[in-house]
Amino acid sequence: MKLKSGNVVFVGAGPGDPGLITVAGVDALRQATVVLHDYLVHPDLLAHCPDSALRMPVGKSRGHHSKRQEEINALLVEWAKKGHCVVRLKGGDPVIFGRLGEEMETLRVHQIPYRVIPGVSSASAAPIYSGIPLTYREISRSVAFVTASTFSSLEDLTDIHIPNSDTIVFLMPLTHLELLTDRIVQSGVFNKDTPAAMISDGTTPAQKSVFGTLGAIAGKVREAKLPSPALLVVGEVCRFGPDLSWFAGVAGHTSPFIHTQPERNHD
Repeated sequence: MKLKSGNVVFVGAGPGDPGLITVAGVDALRQATVVLHDYLVHPDLLAHCPDSALRMPVGKSRGHHSKRQEEINALLVEWAKKGHCVVRLKGGDPVIFGRLGEEMETLRVHQIPYRVIPGVSSASAAPIYSGIPLTYREISRSVAFVTASTFSSLEDLTDIHIPNSDTIVFLMPLTHLELLTDRIVQSGVFNKDTPAAMISDGTTPAQKSVFGTLGAIAGKVREAKLPSPALLVVGEVCRFGPDLSWFAGVAGHTSPFIHTQPERNHD
């Protein structure tokens, strides 16, 4: 049977919990004939694909052979031009540090139709699974997301921009965590006593959270031997984590903070 003109659907798989994919994302997988998926995508999500669909792992992950971005772009074009309905299944939300723009540009150049189905980002899901609300009235009115994965050398790390925000979430910060926390303090946006939290394997049964201050969090993470993937949250909202933890396996932490909440107006 001759396939219709091909197209690509970018789907956000959500973080580790397979239940956090959207209904639209599941519908796209059910119609896929080819699925190019990240290594960290939960395998249960691939069960939504037709049995006849071709499944190909691509993307980046430690311990796995990683395809270069150019190779992934070429695969999208190749399979779409063959007439397939291609789903590019990306972990989290494809827009947040997922190189979505580069892949969209490639398809535009080759005049291949595409659409995007956003997903739940680990940057917001993992903190709230650990009891940390990224915004809180009169405590945190701004949030910034920063990736540390693009900094391959210590010299590059000194150039990292620390946004002036009430709360900052750093994705993939483990490689140079101590240098990163020092850099944050040096920026003047926060100080060494600012609350911080490191969350590993967010939204999965293996999720672990470590709470502390910005000056002490690296040592606590090293002692706990937290694995990747992980993210670092910095800001006063981290104080809420130990008390508001609700996800199985997270509750029961002893808070390292003095439980006095900042005064706020009740408007």
